[in-house]
Amino acid sequence: TGIIVVKDAGVKKLGITVVCNEGAANPFWKVDIRFDININNDFVQYRDTANFHQTFTRARLALPEPLADVLKVDSPYLNADGNMPIKITVVLGSVVGYERPFTYTIRMPHKHLADTTLNVEGTLIYVHSAVLGLRSRVFYDALFGPDGADNRLMMVIDNCSLADFTPFLEMIYTDDRSLTDTTVIPVLRLAKRFVMPGLVLKCIDFFRPNNGDRQMTLECLLSALQAADELKIGEMFDVCVKEISTNNLYDVVQESEVYQNLSPQSQ
Repeated sequence: TGIIVVKDAGVKKLGITVVCNEGAANPFWKVDIRFDININNDFVQYRDTANFHQTFTRARLALPEPLADVLKVDSPYLNADGNMPIKITVVLGSVVGYERPFTYTIRMPHKHLADTTLNVEGTLIYVHSAVLGLRSRVFYDALFGPDGADNRLMMVIDNCSLADFTPFLEMIYTDDRSLTDTTVIPVLRLAKRFVMPGLVLKCIDFFRPNNGDRQMTLECLLSALQAADELKIGEMFDVCVKEISTNNLYDVVQESEVYQNLSPQSQ
C-alpha cells in the first residue's frame, strides 16, 4: 500500500494505493476484495471494493474527505504525535477460477502454464511434455532424448494440418473425447505415426458394428478402407470388409476410386 493524492470530481483527496500480488494477477483468476479503512482510531471509517484480475493489479482508493481538511492545522485526522495512523482491513470476497488450460484451452493456449511449444502449419500450440511423453514413445524420445531441450523450445509437426492435429491432441489430453466420422481417420493416422496403440485400437473400435447405433457413411467407410490399406492395419481392414459384406456394398465399393487405388493384396 501507499499514500497518494487523487482527484475526485476535481477535488484533491487523500488516497491509498493497494497493489495485488503476482499470484492474484494470474490470468486464470479474478479476485474480489473489500477494503475497510480506519483512520486515527475510528475518526474516519470508510469502505471500498476492488476487483483484481490480469490487467488490473493496482487499486486507487480515494478517501471521502478533501485533502485540505486532512492537512489543515489541528486536523482531526492526526493523532497527538502528529501522525496519521491508517488501518486497512482486507476482506476477501471471492476468487473465481477459469477453466484448466489442459481441458478446453488447447485451442486457446496459455504459454506460461506449459513447457513445450509445437508448431503446426505456423500455429503455435503450448503443451506439456510430460503428458505427450507419457502417451507416445515418439514424443518421449523427441522431448526427453538428446535433442529434448531444443524440441521443447520448438517442435515442428510437419506433414499435418492444424485441423487434423487438433482432435488428435485433444484425444491425448482427454480420454473421454468422442471420435466422429470426420475426425477418426486423421486421429488414426497420427496415432500410428506417433505410436499410440491404445488410440489406434479406439479408432478401429469406432468402425465395429457393435459401436452403438451409429450408421457409418459410405465416405467414412471408404476412408477407413484406404487408411487400413496404407497403414497396413489388418484388423481394421477386416472390420471394413465385414461392414461392406453386412450392408451388401461390394458393387458400390468396387466402383469407387478408393478401391482402384488399393494395393493388389487388398483388392
